Amino acid sequence: MFFPNKGNNEGLRSLLAIVLKGEAYLKTRVVRNSGILT
Repeated sequence: MFFPNKGNNEGLRSLLAIVLKGEAYLKTRVVRNSGILT
């Protein structure tokens, strides 16, 4: 997708980054709770 408004594009990128960080954080917690990672 292409957004002519740079500010809007920046906002979407930061939002995506936050979502990915949260997803990675949740995966790490699940792995730790499973006992695979100490």
